[in-house]
Amino acid sequence: MDTASTHTTSSPTDLVKNIQDALQNASVGPEAALLAWKYAEAVSQVNQELEECISLIQEGARVEVYAKLRYRPRLLDTATNLNFPQFESWKNRCKQCGWSEPDEIRNGLAGLLDESFGEIDELKDWLLEEFLKKVGEGDSLGAYLIIKLLAEEYPEEESIQAQHTSLNAQLLQTAESELEQLKKEKKPTKTSTDVLWSYRSYGLEFSAKAGPIAKALEEEKVELERDALSKVGELVEHRPELAENWRTLETDYLKCRHYLAVNDMVAAVKGELQQAFEAFGNDLNDHRLQHDASFASRETVVDEAPTPLDSEPPSDRKSIKPLIFAGSGIAAVLVIGAIFFLGGSDDAKPQSAKPAKPAEVVEPAPVAEVETPPTPIAAGVESDVAQPETPASGIAVENVSGSQLQQTASPSKSEYETLADEMALIIEAGYSQEGDAKFQELWRQSEALKSSVSGPGSRSTVYRIAGMRAELDSMRQTRTVELKKEFEGLVSESERALAAALSAGEEDFPLAHEKATAAISRATEARASAISLLPNLSLSPLEAASAQLEQRDLKWQDFDSTRSRLSSARNALEYYQPLQRLHDLELLASDQQEAVQKVLDLSLDAEALRERLLLPEAVGTWTALESAALPASHHLELQAMEQVLLSRIARDSYLENVYTTEVTYFQGAEVPNSKRSMFVAGPVVKSEKKSADGSTANFKLREFTESGEPKAQQSSSTFMVRSNGSSWGFSYADSKLSPESEYYRNTVQPALERIMSGAPRFAALELIDTLNSADEISPLCRAYLKNQLLEVMRTNPWKWGLALSPSLQQQSEAMETLASSGISSKDWLVAERKGTPQDEWTSHFERSAASSVVEEARVFASVLEASTQGEFAVLGHVTASGELNSGSELVSGEPLWTIDSVAGDVVRWREDSRAAAFAPVFGFRFQGETAEGILESAGQDSPVDLTDPQHSMLLPPLLRGL
Repeated sequence: MDTASTHTTSSPTDLVKNIQDALQNASVGPEAALLAWKYAEAVSQVNQELEECISLIQEGARVEVYAKLRYRPRLLDTATNLNFPQFESWKNRCKQCGWSEPDEIRNGLAGLLDESFGEIDELKDWLLEEFLKKVGEGDSLGAYLIIKLLAEEYPEEESIQAQHTSLNAQLLQTAESELEQLKKEKKPTKTSTDVLWSYRSYGLEFSAKAGPIAKALEEEKVELERDALSKVGELVEHRPELAENWRTLETDYLKCRHYLAVNDMVAAVKGELQQAFEAFGNDLNDHRLQHDASFASRETVVDEAPTPLDSEPPSDRKSIKPLIFAGSGIAAVLVIGAIFFLGGSDDAKPQSAKPAKPAEVVEPAPVAEVETPPTPIAAGVESDVAQPETPASGIAVENVSGSQLQQTASPSKSEYETLADEMALIIEAGYSQEGDAKFQELWRQSEALKSSVSGPGSRSTVYRIAGMRAELDSMRQTRTVELKKEFEGLVSESERALAAALSAGEEDFPLAHEKATAAISRATEARASAISLLPNLSLSPLEAASAQLEQRDLKWQDFDSTRSRLSSARNALEYYQPLQRLHDLELLASDQQEAVQKVLDLSLDAEALRERLLLPEAVGTWTALESAALPASHHLELQAMEQVLLSRIARDSYLENVYTTEVTYFQGAEVPNSKRSMFVAGPVVKSEKKSADGSTANFKLREFTESGEPKAQQSSSTFMVRSNGSSWGFSYADSKLSPESEYYRNTVQPALERIMSGAPRFAALELIDTLNSADEISPLCRAYLKNQLLEVMRTNPWKWGLALSPSLQQQSEAMETLASSGISSKDWLVAERKGTPQDEWTSHFERSAASSVVEEARVFASVLEASTQGEFAVLGHVTASGELNSGSELVSGEPLWTIDSVAGDVVRWREDSRAAAFAPVFGFRFQGETAEGILESAGQDSPVDLTDPQHSMLLPPLLRGL
């Protein structure tokens, strides 16, 4: 047939010119048929695009239609060029010759489109306005469609060219991102080729040497090559149908050739498939040439009775024209041969048919059924002339011409008849390829003798041999059909066996694989035995089945090795990588496949497992756990707010300057009338003065108001002093620091200075323990100081250790309840002066002093620190039956963990666990320590009871309930 180059795209003008030349020259044959197909396809494409444009106009997408009309090649120009004056003549010629009949160009639609844009005055302004509108709507692709058109229409506009370049780069980057994201999707809804075409439809062009776009272009080329090979393979399988259905297959062939050419896939078809494709084209070419030649040269067949065989033919006898028979070719050949042989002479040789002129081409007339007339028997001719049977249609036989049956010198008659008898035995034995080969050898011998055969019965033997040749051809065709049916049945059997192997589970696959291999082998052997009769019998289904079976076998081998890696995994990363591979192979049963997916969804990395098993209920975040696990010796770095709050506590001038003194009231007597203790804001200053009149004592002090505030002014009192030292009025004993101020100065301030200068992290907890046992100071003063410290610690409870002491947390909650309105540094002073009961505070501190908050924090910090320094070890996995498949020796009593597919969490492994198949079973290694050892070490020599329910919230899930 034609080469691929004939299918390359040509302009409408060239196509129409070639058609006009073909009309003028009355061209027929494959080239004319190709022109018809190209023109019909071009018209169909133009009409389809015109209809699409009208639909877009109706939807309001005018700018998209305008762009489609203006891009090269321009749609309206193409429609105009394809609409030529001789269209009706060409359409009639296509109908007569059986070529592709074209539709008419829909000029009405083209006119409507042309008129719809006639009212645009300023084209550039309109397009720019539409471009900006698309940009504002975020439609980058729609904007690119317009800016590309503007760039083509106005190449001198630098701003337009810059916008086009910028948007082009932006869309290429967007396409790359979309392709990268597509690769990350487990079940993508589209292919990389779909992504490329979604951008190409707006005019974006792709060319890249590396990156996602380059990879997508390679994948697209592979996909196109696969489609091209598939199309060619499907086409050549129809080669046996050419005789009956060649016109339809001619259209399919032209489409296939066009597909290869426009997609640059001609070179992809090679080897055996290329040979089959070329053979298909050659056969198709022969059918087209035979049809068009007979169409161009066919004349009316002379309807005359044949000349009797025993008479001399008239000298003016007309030559006999070749006849075209639909189903009785052999009979026609034998009849013509008989006429030439029995009535022929040197003067009566058939003349060649006179071909019709190209201008005289007529519609092919239907072939008439021709009956073989009875043949008169000449004198001396045996009466048992064999009348050959008409074989099945489509069997090719060699013509027995008159020139081959001329009577000349005759060899031994028995030699020719012996050949006929031997050939008859071969026919009687039934068809076989060996018999066929022997028959062909005898046939060649008979042909060599036939021209010299004469004598009684010679013509009968000639017809007998010719009939046997026809019978052999019929038997060969029957055997061909049988072989093809047998091969197709074996192919179907192999496909069924393959399907069973592809769907077989692990236990059934070996047997299913064996059956499929045997079935494919039988079909391959059948093809080899039938190759001489059916040279085009395609091996591609068997090769594809073998490839699929091999791939399935490789997948099962991969499955076995992956499962082996799964069993030998010793950490989460080593386990989840083969588990993901096991899932991707898609060989598990559906329920197991879903179970593995749940496991993968729940725990994809080791950090997720660590957080599930190490994060105590009270912690909340991984950062908090790391902070809680800091050792007690860790020196804290204070934040600015913490420095401010601690400085405020350490610089309380009021609390550090509360003094006590004892005041005695004599009331003029030498014996004191009353004594009482009082608080003063600073030391009492006493001075004595002696004079001639006697001694006097002066007292200067600052008292507190009823609300506990120091008075604004110092009070000064002077009293007479008797010789025995007693006063006539008030006398104040030497003042001293109050226990609260002394405790503040000597204990609290130094501790705070240490904390602010970078003391170990539990220094604040140690101060809390000291306050809890400071019974020598007022409960309210203790409450004030503790509440001030707790305010600092509440800013970061894990850092300061507040969250590590359950008893301190209880105290903190109690403090917040008791001091809901706040506690000031003078409340204790007012309460002391007024004698206000402080039982609730006193009882609170008695309870809180029962355990050391530092000791609690140390215990829990050591437990958490040991936990964070441990690591997971995969010890096995859950089998499909829910049992533990251990890949290593288990430590007796060691807690094991797995994934609960129902609860969606990590849980302790038990025999009745609802664990999913292939869920990992793992333990936790505390740097050589067991979980029990961690708890024992932490609780040793400590009053903290780790089994107390109130403490469990601080234990990691790994250690609870041990």
